Amino acid sequence: MPSNKSFFVKNEASISLRDGSIGDYLGGGIKYSTQAGSYEGMVAFRANKDSKGGFAEFKYTTPKVKDMALESRTRVQIEDTGNSMTTRLAAKYSTNIGKINIYEIAGATAKFKGGLKSLTPSSLTGAGINVTPKLNCYVEGEVSKSYNAQTKSWGKFSPAAYVGVKYTF
Repeated sequence: MPSNKSFFVKNEASISLRDGSIGDYLGGGIKYSTQAGSYEGMVAFRANKDSKGGFAEFKYTTPKVKDMALESRTRVQIEDTGNSMTTRLAAKYSTNIGKINIYEIAGATAKFKGGLKSLTPSSLTGAGINVTPKLNCYVEGEVSKSYNAQTKSWGKFSPAAYVGVKYTF
């Protein structure tokens, strides 16, 4: 596989099914794919009723082995409510059924804000369709449960839904 570089613009909206909070981000980035996996960087701006800000993200995904890959994602978040960093390590399954891509990302996210703040295991299931060769639309559902490292206690289950579009050029 030769190296492949592409640029993208992505818009994603989210809703917490636990408390009804809504969020949205708009970002742009670059993806570089090689035989050793794919590298993706993005800068995004986001807003919800509680905060405004943005994040810079770096993601690495290993090459697939029988529809499976490993993924690491690090986000540095700068918001009016404070800055933080999250790192997610996950296993990713994806397959195509006709024009639809089905995927599952299961792993854990560590949040750092003056030290380890929380560790959140999560399961995200999604489906995407390439409307055109450059335009992808997707929907996702996620269930997570956060462990607070300071109080050493588990939070509530946090289901969420996402809908997004990604244009690649």
